[in-house]
Amino acid sequence: MRLFMFIVLVTAGPGLPSCSKPNPVVCCTSPADCNSLGVTDTSRPCTDGFVCIDHECSTAPPVDAAPACTVDMDCPNNTPRCASSQTCVQCLQSTDCTEPTPVCDTTSNTCRGCTLDAECTSNVCDTSAGTCVDSSNVVYASPAGADAAACTQGDPCSLAHAVAIASPTRTNVKLASGNYVANLTIAGKTIRMLGTGATVTAGSGSTGFEINDGADVTLIGLNITNLNTGNPGTAIECQTLAHGTTPKLSLQKVTIDAMGMGLLTYPCTATLSEVTSKLRDPSRYQIYALPPSVVNVDRSSFDVGDGLAAVGADSVISVRNSIISNMNVTGTESSLIGGSFLGDTAVGTATATFTTFVNAPLRCANGTPSCIAGGQAVGVCVRDSILLTTNGTDVATGAACQAYFSIAMPQSGQLTGTNNLVNVDPMLVDVANRNFALKSTSPAVDAAEASAMDPFDFLGVPRPQGPLDDMGAFEYKP
Repeated sequence: MRLFMFIVLVTAGPGLPSCSKPNPVVCCTSPADCNSLGVTDTSRPCTDGFVCIDHECSTAPPVDAAPACTVDMDCPNNTPRCASSQTCVQCLQSTDCTEPTPVCDTTSNTCRGCTLDAECTSNVCDTSAGTCVDSSNVVYASPAGADAAACTQGDPCSLAHAVAIASPTRTNVKLASGNYVANLTIAGKTIRMLGTGATVTAGSGSTGFEINDGADVTLIGLNITNLNTGNPGTAIECQTLAHGTTPKLSLQKVTIDAMGMGLLTYPCTATLSEVTSKLRDPSRYQIYALPPSVVNVDRSSFDVGDGLAAVGADSVISVRNSIISNMNVTGTESSLIGGSFLGDTAVGTATATFTTFVNAPLRCANGTPSCIAGGQAVGVCVRDSILLTTNGTDVATGAACQAYFSIAMPQSGQLTGTNNLVNVDPMLVDVANRNFALKSTSPAVDAAEASAMDPFDFLGVPRPQGPLDDMGAFEYKP
């Protein structure tokens, strides 16, 4: 009987289903892992071709798959954490990451650079580098902060005191959310002021911010208001004092709401990116650049005022991917000008590319501008833009305004330049409600010059979406 049973087992063996997991069925990969099973082995490996997953030998994953694991100790150094999917990953939370990639992307479980202040324990991210700024390099301010406070993360001080103690080793000034009433002067210092959620309101003085004496100042995310009515002055002044070094100013995602002038430079090198400026008085300049100032503007919006003025032979204003609207049309100035006397030797230069002008007509003299691509512009030079008024006023007067590859409506007089669409409706989505995007049927779509090669529009949409870039500040996206 025993022999019969043995024969049955042997002859029946080949017909049995094959085993997908070799012995031992139970496996473990480290002393701690084995100990969790109650065994004393340092490991119970699987045979070749199988891996230990959830204490069972299973078919090995593809070569490029993440290593399998049950605990962190199962994972290699480059992917040291064991995720709930039982695969080894780089990180599960930001404490698993270090500079220069301090943030854990919880979707991919990989470490990356920071993009927001809130992703850093110091609450300050250097977005240009993607690294978190150490709190020892930050001066912290709050609306309720005292002048005598330490200006640390746990003991923030007043804004005025924060600016006063900023130094080469503490160049970052971090503003907590809220309203600050201050008239600030920053002289000879390098300061990067981060103020998302913060508003700086000018006090009784005429100017909100004064940047001078070779200072290098970056303002990020601030709301700046100057609503003084008696002597409204300027929201921001950037100036070189006698025998001083020309200061530098960078405005990033800053909003300006002012009764007086928006930005005055004399002289200064200024860069504006994603700035929104609205003035309360149409007779005040949005930007007034005295020589030898250089002002570069990108993806910004200017509403109400007497224009952007480059005054003097060495002053330059360059505008890209921006909106200029509701400018004063009753005076002799314009929404974008090269000086009060175009064609004279004292005239500055102003250029606008991929910009949308709405109810902001150009007012130029009869000088002769030069808009040679790649060369120094003289006068007012507009390219790949849209100029529209809704009250019947000509979009441009004077031969010193020159336009190329642009839409101009209406225009009864001369428009100097070539490849323009004159008295053609640009077909914007909703002008009355300030939606200046293009309809799909707009003649501005795919109508910019072929050599334009501009990477992004006002909203950051990549250009082109079709065979060519679109005219104006907005790229139509199907």
